[in-house]
Amino acid sequence: MVLVLLQSDTADLKELARIANRDPRYFYRGIDPSNLELSGQDIEGIEFSADDSELKQEMSRFSIEDVLEKGKKIGQIKRSEERVVLLMLLIFENPKLAHAVLSSISEKRSKSAAAAIAELRLQMQKHYYETEPIDRVLLVRAVRRHYAHTFPDSRAALFYYFVMYLSEFSDVKDYLRKSWAKSHSYAFDRYQEEINVRLHQSVR
Repeated sequence: MVLVLLQSDTADLKELARIANRDPRYFYRGIDPSNLELSGQDIEGIEFSADDSELKQEMSRFSIEDVLEKGKKIGQIKRSEERVVLLMLLIFENPKLAHAVLSSISEKRSKSAAAAIAELRLQMQKHYYETEPIDRVLLVRAVRRHYAHTFPDSRAALFYYFVMYLSEFSDVKDYLRKSWAKSHSYAFDRYQEEINVRLHQSVR
């Protein structure tokens, strides 16, 4: 890809980003604009930064206690499925705080949760240093895959926490409704009433 860019006939920053199959708005994150020749360039909408220090400084303001809306620490949550979904909620509501928290925690109690959290870290890295904003439904589906081979109760609990915490987002709610219509496992019996109520509530 570097060779393709070097051999390009254009010096237009936005066009170079498109040649690299990247979004021009985010392609130059982490680049110091003072090192670029910008005369005659259309830089409207392009995000620059001298280095990562601004992001790191902002992240350093947060503590693990900020993660949960109700003041609980992630480590105090009993079920791994709930810990993972609360991290997802944080990503949706406050990506910068989520980035900081994901960089500071470890998951040792559940292999599935550890894999899911690694997925969340990967998606946050793409969000900050590559192109597009986070696709919420894509992230939900990705996390579900890490629980695909767990016990039915674990998969049901994960879905339950998706509904309880993430159904306020209309795109996620639509996805969950469609998935719920196909769910027939006995493991959902304990959650069925609450899930039905929540999925039929109007999104705020």
